[in-house]
Parts: sequence; C-alpha cells; structure tokens
Amino acid sequence: MNLKLLTQIWKMTKLLFYGIVVQSFLCGMLMAEVGKSQSIKEVTLSVNLKDATLEETFAKLERKTGFRFLYDPTQLSEQQRINTQVNRTSLADLLISIAQDANLSFKRINQTIVVRDQSSAQKEDLLQEELRLEKEIKGKVTSTEDGEGLPGVTIVVKGTTIGTTTDFEGNYIIKAPDNAETLVFSSIGYQTKEVAIGSQAEINITLSVDTKQLDEVVVTALGIEKDKKGLTYTTQEVGGEQLAVAKDPNLMNSLSGKIAGVNITRSGSGVGGSVKVNLRGNRSAAGNNQPLYVIDGVPMTNFSASQPSSVFGNGDGLLGGRDGGDGISNLNPDDIESINVLKGASASALYGSQAANGVIVITTKKGKEGAARVNFSSNLTFENPTLMPELQKNYGQTSAGAEDSWGAALSGGAPVVDPKDFFQTGRTWINSISVSGGTKTSQSYMSYANTDARGIMPTNELEKHNLTYRQSNIFFDEKLEVNFNVNLIKQKVQNRPSPGLYFNTLTGVYMFPRGLDFDQYKTFEVFDPESNLLSQNWFMAPSNIIQNPYWLLHRTTSEDKRNRFMASTSLKYNFTSWLNIQGRVNLDRTNDRFEQKIHAGTNTTISAETGRYIKENWVNSQVYADVLLNVNQSFGDNWGLTAMLGSSITDYQQEAELMDSRLIGLSKVNIFSVANMNPGSSFSDIYERRQIQSVFASANISFQDKVYLDLTGRNDWTTTLNDSYFYPSVGLTFVMNELMTLPKAIDLLKVRGSFSQVGNDVPIYATRPTHSIANSYLNFNNAASFEELKPEISSSIEFGVDLNMLDNRMTFNLTYYKTNTKNQYFEIAEAPSSKNTTYYVNAGDIENRGVEIFLGYDVLKNERFTWNTSFNFSTNESEVIKLDDRLANEEFRLNDLGTSPYLGVLRVGGSYGDIYSRKLDRAEDGSIYVSPDGTPIVNTDFVFVGNPNPDWLLGFNNSLSYKNVTLNFLIDTRMGGEVLSVTESELDQKGVSARSGDARDQGGLDIPATVKETGQAYTGRLDAEKYYKTLGGRDAALGEYVYDATNVRLRELSVGYKFPVKGFVKNLHLSVVGRNLFFFYKDAPYDPDMSMATDNSMQGIDVFSAPNTRSYGFNLKLGF
Repeated sequence: MNLKLLTQIWKMTKLLFYGIVVQSFLCGMLMAEVGKSQSIKEVTLSVNLKDATLEETFAKLERKTGFRFLYDPTQLSEQQRINTQVNRTSLADLLISIAQDANLSFKRINQTIVVRDQSSAQKEDLLQEELRLEKEIKGKVTSTEDGEGLPGVTIVVKGTTIGTTTDFEGNYIIKAPDNAETLVFSSIGYQTKEVAIGSQAEINITLSVDTKQLDEVVVTALGIEKDKKGLTYTTQEVGGEQLAVAKDPNLMNSLSGKIAGVNITRSGSGVGGSVKVNLRGNRSAAGNNQPLYVIDGVPMTNFSASQPSSVFGNGDGLLGGRDGGDGISNLNPDDIESINVLKGASASALYGSQAANGVIVITTKKGKEGAARVNFSSNLTFENPTLMPELQKNYGQTSAGAEDSWGAALSGGAPVVDPKDFFQTGRTWINSISVSGGTKTSQSYMSYANTDARGIMPTNELEKHNLTYRQSNIFFDEKLEVNFNVNLIKQKVQNRPSPGLYFNTLTGVYMFPRGLDFDQYKTFEVFDPESNLLSQNWFMAPSNIIQNPYWLLHRTTSEDKRNRFMASTSLKYNFTSWLNIQGRVNLDRTNDRFEQKIHAGTNTTISAETGRYIKENWVNSQVYADVLLNVNQSFGDNWGLTAMLGSSITDYQQEAELMDSRLIGLSKVNIFSVANMNPGSSFSDIYERRQIQSVFASANISFQDKVYLDLTGRNDWTTTLNDSYFYPSVGLTFVMNELMTLPKAIDLLKVRGSFSQVGNDVPIYATRPTHSIANSYLNFNNAASFEELKPEISSSIEFGVDLNMLDNRMTFNLTYYKTNTKNQYFEIAEAPSSKNTTYYVNAGDIENRGVEIFLGYDVLKNERFTWNTSFNFSTNESEVIKLDDRLANEEFRLNDLGTSPYLGVLRVGGSYGDIYSRKLDRAEDGSIYVSPDGTPIVNTDFVFVGNPNPDWLLGFNNSLSYKNVTLNFLIDTRMGGEVLSVTESELDQKGVSARSGDARDQGGLDIPATVKETGQAYTGRLDAEKYYKTLGGRDAALGEYVYDATNVRLRELSVGYKFPVKGFVKNLHLSVVGRNLFFFYKDAPYDPDMSMATDNSMQGIDVFSAPNTRSYGFNLKLGF
C-alpha cells in the first residue's frame, strides 16, 4: 500500500513539472510579437475588460501585446474601473479610450509604455510614440543572502523611463539608448544599486537586503504573522540555512548555542537517541517540561514510547525503561524554512494549557512562483568517539573468575583492552532532493530525504525516509487560498544503545578485568553440551551488569520501527483586503513497533533461562482543527488593529499492546513469538484519550506605529479536568525612536513589557483514577478521586529592550523574565486508616527568573567580504518557593530511592533538579573519617551535592564570506552546574580506573583522615583498594563523583566554496563541516551536556552512556 502511494505521488509530481514547463512555453507562444519599428497603431488585439482596475487592465494588455507598462501605482485611482469589449481594434485606439476615461496619458518608448497622470492634456497629446536607437543588455540579478536569482527586480536606464523587470529566475534583457550610461537596479526590501554600462553587453549583479525598508515579519502563535516591531515579548528566529550548516540526525541538536534561553541536552542513546529541549528552566515537578512543537501553525505530537527513569535502564519489571526516540527528530531539516522560538508565556499564551513550557514554531518550505527548481543536498559525516574513561594498565584481575581488577601488577606484554578498539567509525549520510515551482496562483513543493546512519556502537543503525508534498493554490481573483501538505515518514533503528546498568555493552567493555585477552571473547558464544545450546562465552558466569559486550550486541537485539503520517489542509477566504476567515484540519498519526529478542544464556536477573521476548505496538494519533477570523485594518492615520477570533479542538488518542515474557520465559528456547510466551507473562493494553476544546481571541492595537497594546485570551475545556480555565495575556510596547528624537545612529529603540498566564495539563484519569486488567487479574487503583483538580498555572512577567543601530547593522535585545508555576501536581500518601493509599493535591510554587541577551553585528558587508557575528547569552535561576506541608519530609522526590543511588529533590529554598546523595563522613576540619584500619566511612545521610542546571549559557556564532569562500563557526559555552557520574564510581570500585591504578603506584592515597573512634589523625597512606571499594559503586558515596559541568567547545565549523556556474546549474556549493570538534575547557571526565535520558529525574546523570562523538565530513548543495 505504501509503495502504491509513493508511486502515485511521484506520478503527480512529474505531471506537475511537465505542466509548468508546457504552461511557460504556451504563455511565450501566446504573446504578441511586436517589432520595435512597428507603430502601436498597427498592433491589433481583442480584449474583454469588465469592472477591471487600472493595474488589472495594464497587466492584461502586457500579456496580450508584449509591451511593458511603466507606472507609479500611487498615481492610479483605486476606484477607476474599465469596462470595454473590443474585437481586433488597434492598441492606440484602446489606449486613447482608457486615457480619456481615467484622466491619463501614454507615451510609448520602444517596448515600454509609460503611464502618466495628465488631466489637462488634449486628445492629440494623450498618446505619443518615440522610437530610439538602442543596444541590448542582458544579465542576472541574484541575492547576496543565498545566491538565488531575484524575480521582479526593476531595471531602469537612469534619467529615462526605459525599464524592465527580471523573470522568475532573476534574468533580464533591456534595450537601452546608445548613449545610456547607467542602469539602476531596485527591488522592495533590497538596496538600490547603480551600475555603469560602458561597453558591457552582459551585466550580472547581486543585491543586498535593505533592513531599513523591511518591517520584519515573524511567525507567532497559531501561525499568525506579525510585525516584529509591534511585538510585546521576545522571540528569536533561526533560518533553515543555519540549521543545515552542520547537520545532525536530530535537528534540535542544531539549535544548541543559537538561541538565548534554550538549553538542549542529548540522551546517551547513540544514533536515534532523544533530546531534551528546555526553555527558561524546568517548571513542573511531576509533569512535562518540554516545549510544544507547532508546524505551520498546527500543534505536533512529540511522542516517545518510553524513557529510562532509573540507573538500571531496561530490565525485569522495567518495561519501557528504554529510549523510545522522540517525534521532533522525524522531520527533514531540509524541509524547514525557519524556526521561531516563543520562550515566554506571553508569546505562547494563545496555546493555553499546552504552552507552559514555551512553543517552538516551525515553518516549512513551500513552492514559489517561477520556473521549476530542483535542489539537491548531500551531507556525509563520520563520527569518532571522544572522552572515554581513563583506565589503568598496570594491575590485573583480582583472582580467576573475579570481575574486578585489584590483582597483582601485570608483567610486560600482558594484554590490556583499549575501549577505543571496541567502537567503530560512525557514519551519517543524509541525502535530500526537492522540486518546487509554480505560477502566481499555483505553487508546489515536493521533497524526498534519506538518512542512513551507523553509530559508533557496532550493530547500531538508523534508516529514515521522508517524503513531503505541499500544494498552494489561489482561486477567484485571490479571494480563496487553499493549502495542502502531507508528510510520510518511515524510520527503523537497529539496536539503539541502552544506557544504564542493564543490557549495556559498555559496562563489559570498560570494566573488563585488566590483563585478560578481550579478543578471545569476540567469539561470543560456545556450545554447551549440558543444555545443548550455544551459551555466552565469558570469563565468568555472566552477571546482571557485566556481560560479554558482543553477546549483548548479537543476542539481545532490538528493533524500533516507526511509520508516521502527517497531513493538513487549510482554506482561507479573503472577504476584503482587511478581513479573512481561515480553517485548518490536521492529522498526525504515529505507529511504533518495538521488538527485543533476548537469547537463553543472558544473565537470569534480566532474562529467563529459556530466553525473553518483548514486543510493543503503539499507535498515537492527534486530530487538530481550528477556525480563525482575522482582521487587519487601519483607522485614519493614527490607529491600527490586528485582531483574531477563533476556536479549536484537539483530539489525542493513544493505544498500545505491550507483551513481555520477563523472567517467566519462553516455552520453546529462543523461539521469539507471542504464542511461545509462557503463561504468566506480562500482557497489557493501553487506551487513553484526551480532548481539548478552546475558544481564543487576540487584539494588537497600534497608535501611529509608536505604541502597541497586545491582548490575548484563551479558554480551554479539557477532558482531564472538570472545569474550564481561562489563560490571558497583556503586553505593551513603546517605539521610543518614534516618540522622541534620538541620535541618528539609532534606527530602532523599543521598550516592552508583558504579563501572562498559561497552563500545564494534568495526566489523563488523574481526577478519577481507573482500574486495570493485566494477566487476567483486576488491578485496583487505590488513589483517591480528585474531581476539583486544577491545571498547573504559570504566571509570567517579562520586560525588555530592543535596539537597532548603525543602519541596522547592530541588533541588541535584552529581556528579563520571572515565572511562577503554582498548582503543582503532587501525589501524597494517605493515612493508614484510609481505604485509599494516595491522593492528589494542587500545591506549591516554583519560580524561574533570568536574563536573556542577544547581540548581532554585521562587522563587514560589501561586494567581496561579509562578516556577521552574534552572541546569545542567558541565565536562569530556579527556586522552590513553596511545596505542601503534607508531603513526606516536606520534600518532593523526582525519582524512587529504591532504584537509584541518588535523589532528585525539591525542597523549599532549593532549586529544581537539586541532586542529593551520600558522601564520605567528614570531621569538622574537613578530613575524612576512617576506621582504625584506614577504611573510609560513608555517611548514610543524603546531602545536597549539586544541581545540573547551568549558571549561564553563551553562544558565539560567526558567518564570514570572501568572494566565493564561506566560513561558519559556533563556540558554545556552558558555565556552572554540576553533574554526577555513576560510571566513574563503578570503575573505581572495580579497580579499573586510572585513579585506582595511580593510587597503587604511589603506595596508597595521601589524604587527610581522622580515626572516628579516637578522634586522632590517621597516620600513613590510605590503602587504595579499601578506599575505592568503599567510595565507589552505585550504592556507596556517589556524592564524591560530582563534577563541574562548565565547558567551552567548538560546536560547529564549516568551510565552503561556491563554484561559479552556468547553464542549467544554478547553484553549486561544497563545504567541509564538523561538529563537537574539541573542547577549549572542560572539567568533567565525560560530556556534561549529555544525560542518561530525558526524564526529569535523569538530568545531569551519567550511567555508562555512549561516549560523545566528534563528527567531520562534507556537505554538497546543488541547484538546477
């Protein structure tokens, strides 16, 4: 069925392409051929004009005759209508008739007819002809921004009315008088340029954007376009070209360092892994903290089937403890026109209960008027692991069969495994091709992209296909606009690395005893005559954590398949130039299938003796529809109104079938099917449905384009709550350079402020907990009903200053914000006498406050050399203002202590994400307590050890070009914050870390210590084995393995060359690219921007995550 659909779409695209070509050809054939020596009295035509404006009349005559009409639109009466029907009459007679009716005069100069206002002219002066000696000049006009041809550029011979315009591809031909000296090139939004003709017969030029002419328009909530000058809140936009400088399979990684206030954390799951995007800090204690994604005005689901929530990852009883990927990574980066980030509540208030964490607005590419264009992009990069743990090479296995390395010193030549040898060179190859084009009333865009990636972990592969088709049409004299968009996504991920302690190949690689031959275990299975099966080949009986890595790669295989269908259509009817109505419908459906086959021979803590089989099938669908009535009207010379009234409905459904044989096992060994699961295996179905119905309105009122008042309101009715809730916002902007006289260097100075409230919806069925059936048993939910439950409410204030200077070459934005999120959703233990075990409350207040600064400057900008630089700086300080007295210990825990050796804790006065863990017991002078034999003592109390959130972030982005050579680089800085490594703790306990080896080389550790029993100082060095065996391990003093997360890195680098092209090739650009090439500074032994998973409780936690990678390669762009 999918193949048939692809075939049909391909056929449609071919027909569209052929249609455009034929249409262009026929239009050229139908043009009247008029020689320059032929009088307009000799040119005849037939035309029917009915209630046509003057501009419509001249456009029709241009198509009929080939003459170009040159006029000033402001001098034409908008009320004048032409009504005439002629058959084979002369053009001269028709023009005289129009001139008399419309009080105009015409002068024909070669191929141009100049239109002028001449109310007092006599009949014989209404039409004049002048034929001149001339020379033909041709050429092409392109944009300095992207090198693409510019259509509609006006070219005029200076001092005359002789002119022409460029065609769809920027080409032009003009016939100038022999004595002409200068051509003037002009276009709205671009700087006018004059070029001396001399003896040139071909003149090719580039035009630069004139920011003074442009009222910059940005896409905001609900896809509404607004004048950026009138915004009462801050937004920041990144163009699609910036995302494609050095591509990443997950396009969100390409935003790092490019937008102030955005913190992006990658999971340690290798190719196909998820990312966590955080705007202005975490707000919700128990809920979602990721932003809402909106594509072309319509909310998108960012579904992930599961995320690890403990250090173990995926194991028995932890179904769903894996990284199931995310939804945003499914998109094709080459389909994106721009990304606009609405960081504050004021910017996103129109999304109500979905907008507490901000909104990322994605605008995709669409067809453009002009001849068909083909663009091809190929990005090939290679990845190598960096920042692997430092391991010792001098001491061997403790004893035969032991899993640690506290043994004797190794003799020369003893084998020592180098973890680098386990990894392979990763490869990511992204190929994309698009076809676009159209007429004034019909434009099409179609693209196909293929991503073929191989991770640094053997057997980890990703394959993704994206097919996009978008059609835009205008009907009924531009009254009706119809848009249709469809996306098909097919993705498969093989053996996505499993972070955590279970099913993780890296535990066996890193902790493999020193001195043993690792290569012999590449033969990962051997025949076991007792079981008559192939069993795991390992130096000891496989433990639940340390197993043969090659066995895990080949005998605990997994496969994630995703099929996604996204389709939307919109109709917009323009009643007048200031009033329109728009309706949109969108369907987003995702089907995820996960399968894992765990062979017999795997450790029985996580698998049965006969094997284990896991199968999941998830279907998620979201239907969204809205209707918007839009008004954009001026009232006199002073007042303007942009308003909207609308309603929407969002219907989300999730269905899942989850099957896991767990430790019950399989009836027949290693036969992986549901039918072969033993009775008692885990079977469960999930069905959830959530619906939100909304009405909303907005009004932006302007006074003389100097003062702007912005008002929005939205009311949501959601099925998760019994009552409806209203979310308002109000903002005010003063354009100071319009209100007072400022130095000429200042082009724009505005101050703005806003207040808003948005919500964060509660989980499904929270108001009335439901019971479930699993494995033929009825499971009662003992939580009490809470029918008065409210959504979390985020109240936010924001103040800012925007400054443009030096002919808009410098841009500066400063924003201060403060957000308080109340009505936090907590589950609290009931009294023992109650029939319920828990109940829910709304309580608490988490505050986030910070500053965001953007500074951009065009250092140089001329014909040969350009240099643009920008800084993105942000801070966020989180504080828990209030919780609930009924919480145990007056704290809220983000994770369960039963499965984690640390705690994410919220306490009044603390910050979101505070990490608590055990540390060594210390005396008042700071020395550690030890027992009489020198063994350190661990304090069993959990104490604050750090917080992963940075003190501030800074991105330094640069784009330079000299002639055809381009250079782009991004330096990304994260200052402050702390991260915790379970990996380093485990390596110390097993005696494989370089620290443990150095301590043995030095005869122990020279650390100030006090014998706790006597209070006397301990003399001598501490024994390395006693020290690290006590300190290390996941259940010991993890607080001693906290590192400063500060780092400065070269995030992106690109050096390219744009080749001169001719003929059918329009653009050819080749660049060398790199990502994460090196660190200028780093304290942690691993990449602190990575976490084990994206769950709230896993931020800043490292548990044998796949190592950071350095990527390098090539990017080719080719246009036809």
